[in-house]
Amino acid sequence: MTKSRNSLKGIIFALTSGCCWAFSGTLGQFLFTEKNVDPSWLTVVRMISSGMIFLVMTLMSGRSRSSLKRMLTAPEDMLFIVFFAIAGLMLVQYSYMISINNTNAGVATAIQYSGEALVLAVTCAKMKRLPYKSETFGLIIMLAAVFLISTHGRTGGFAFSFSTVIWLILAAVSLMLYTVLPPGIIKKYGSEPVMGAGILIGGAALALVVKVWTIPAGNMDIHGLAAMALIILVGTVLAFSMFMQSTVLIGPVKAGMLSAIETVASPVISYFWLGTRFTVTDYAGFVMMFTMVILLSIPELTKKEHASAHADSSAEPAVSIRYAGSQKRVLLTHKEK
Repeated sequence: MTKSRNSLKGIIFALTSGCCWAFSGTLGQFLFTEKNVDPSWLTVVRMISSGMIFLVMTLMSGRSRSSLKRMLTAPEDMLFIVFFAIAGLMLVQYSYMISINNTNAGVATAIQYSGEALVLAVTCAKMKRLPYKSETFGLIIMLAAVFLISTHGRTGGFAFSFSTVIWLILAAVSLMLYTVLPPGIIKKYGSEPVMGAGILIGGAALALVVKVWTIPAGNMDIHGLAAMALIILVGTVLAFSMFMQSTVLIGPVKAGMLSAIETVASPVISYFWLGTRFTVTDYAGFVMMFTMVILLSIPELTKKEHASAHADSSAEPAVSIRYAGSQKRVLLTHKEK
């Protein structure tokens, strides 16, 4: 009974975390369209605020606080974290927000999820294997989804400007970098110290690059401030915490698969709240992208079902950690117990 209750709780937590990330992206769209907020300004404020919250959470935990001290006194590891903060955390956040500003939350979320295919390519290269059948079908569906969303089913060209296409591609590529870069460092120090320091460093770096102090805050009022608070607290802290708990209750693979509901939830929230209009091909692409995530998860789910108590040391990375608000997964190299 307890196991069944925990499983149900884990499913609810995973689905809720995905919906929180979808809500967060739509809040960003609201700030861009209704409050004239600059995506550079929003990304900097969000990252620095989130980084500070994660570091406070780290300092409140004795184990995480100890890991943070060890990490800060390891020059080589800190150099890598700076690289990860810029090439992974900062780029994935910034390209995603620019993509939302240029399109909408639904399109940006769906196209960025195509980065999962790049993660699979890296995984297959490392494991020296070809994609499994379900993964191959997933890749085919992903390509079809990208085609439908980016062209609206027409072969004459993209439905977006060239610069928007570049940002969407960067969003997908940065998702891959964000996913494949940090496994070793997170395994060594834990997620909260690495993510807290990384998000804060990435936000500070972006602030310097875009000269955030010269960017107006937009038409901020009580509604804009509320949206900002919700992005940070609900789309970051709550979503991250619920997803982390779901990985404990039902396992990281199932949690990651269920949280991908954001590819469908994002356009739904955007439609009913902001009145964003999508084409039939857009909706088909959103559902297909969610299907792609499920198909890519099947091999790992099957492996877990047939695994013995003693896991094979050559097994592929299994643990999925998300930085809440970036909507993306980070695969760790230790195995689910």
